[in-house]
Amino acid sequence: LKSALDEAYGLEKLGDVANALYMGALFGARGNSGVILSQFLMGFSEVLSGLESFTGRELSAAIKRGAELSRKALSKPVEGTILTVMDDVSKAVEGIDDILTLLEVASSEAKKSVERTPQLLPVLKESGVVDAGGEGLRLIFEGALMKLKGEKLTKPEPFKVRREGRKFFGYCTEFIIEGEALDPELIRADISRMGDSVIVGGGGRLVKVHIHTHDPGEVISYGAKRGILRDVKVEGMEEMGELGIIAVVWGDGFERIFKELGARVLYADEKKPSVEEIIDAITSSGYREVIFLPNDPDIIPAAEKVREMMGDRLRIVRTKSIPEGISAMLAIGDEPRVEEMERRASEVITGEITRATRDMGNIKKGEFIGFLNGKLLASSQDLKDVLISLIERAGRKEGVLTIYRGRELDEDTFEEIREKFPHLEVEVLYGGQPHYEVIFSLE
Repeated sequence: LKSALDEAYGLEKLGDVANALYMGALFGARGNSGVILSQFLMGFSEVLSGLESFTGRELSAAIKRGAELSRKALSKPVEGTILTVMDDVSKAVEGIDDILTLLEVASSEAKKSVERTPQLLPVLKESGVVDAGGEGLRLIFEGALMKLKGEKLTKPEPFKVRREGRKFFGYCTEFIIEGEALDPELIRADISRMGDSVIVGGGGRLVKVHIHTHDPGEVISYGAKRGILRDVKVEGMEEMGELGIIAVVWGDGFERIFKELGARVLYADEKKPSVEEIIDAITSSGYREVIFLPNDPDIIPAAEKVREMMGDRLRIVRTKSIPEGISAMLAIGDEPRVEEMERRASEVITGEITRATRDMGNIKKGEFIGFLNGKLLASSQDLKDVLISLIERAGRKEGVLTIYRGRELDEDTFEEIREKFPHLEVEVLYGGQPHYEVIFSLE
């Protein structure tokens, strides 16, 4: 959302602001809800384009269109999520002409809808929580209402990003075109002959362009003929390799492991990378083609959105955990093949142990809780009890158990595990991951 606001900063025309909000949200999207929110704002861009002002009826139509586009963006929409909250709000505000009244109704209905999400999604009910994406949308409506009423809003803390260095190959050229009836498909086709790594997003009055080219002047001149240029950036790069692998990781131990296996690293210690950060990692990597390992199910939607913009240059191995990513890396032969990497990753059982941050049914805040392939299966005051329970539930009679310890544990903690499971080959490595005391793989 901050990315959306940054993109719209300084614009005055309604259509420009709506389109910039959509583009900013798209490039700043993090995880499922972030991508869905960008599609929601795309609905605002479509409905408000060309208008100088709007009433509650136009805003209601924008909310309805945004909800429709958000649902269409997912192959398997799930109820009890932000999608449901969007639909409920859309129905509640239909036909309301006064904007203040509309936002009051939207904020109230969003709150009720969020409170209903556990009834629609069993995993939320089991955990005693509501849907986080839906709650985020509720806060957006609440914030808009507070602003309209003149109530004070607090400013969030700035977000810091850790990035890898650049290599050289011609010039990385980026800019935004501000014009009239801009066609992103036509612009993409025109500038594709001027270089490679072409990314064109947006449409209407604002289009964002990225390209690697030996002649940035040609590209900039082309853009200037179609509108006013802003945020122009030209940077040199080193010679590009043919194919490389980029993996999202958290924890200094995992960072070292992936680098030793030959991957470049997109470090995400506290927050999941956005669409824009994934694009930055790819375009600054120096590779003509990239295989991307998200290593988290919530990062896959953002990666797929980047794939839509970058085309065949990006291939995604849909790894859902760090251990799956490591297994995929180990499957690489002389020629990396996405199908083989995904096959190897799918054979991995992933276990994760963290502490409960709140009371959840019979689970008390501070207890260790254990997940097996993302499903909560064990809890205890003792970490070893949870680890043993997860390994037993995995049901493997033989295989390799690799335990990645977090920042606060040493290798001696797991000596009992070797004795408890003599049929497994047990290896303990330092992952250094935050929030999770233990992550393990069983293959």
